[in-house]
Amino acid sequence: MLKFTSSILSSFKCSPFLQVLASVFPYEEAAILCGGSLPSYISKDSNPRIVKFGDNPGGPCGGTHVADISIINSLKVTNIRVKKGLTKVSYSISP
Repeated sequence: MLKFTSSILSSFKCSPFLQVLASVFPYEEAAILCGGSLPSYISKDSNPRIVKFGDNPGGPCGGTHVADISIINSLKVTNIRVKKGLTKVSYSISP
């Protein structure tokens, strides 16, 4: 079971009509959108794709995202894997 601490949940402002921004940015602009820095695996000469939910800090991501989270009816975590200090969460959603 995936558990979140109250501090993690309170730092992520979520509403039923949260707008999602997913776009490619120059490295420096992407770093600003992500709170000032990017993970070391993102090349400084790249243009990373950043996903941002509402006013929350963004994050680099190559996955698929909905335009508005209100269209998601349910989310089920199907697998959690930790490898070399990185956590990968797999899930399924239903609109």
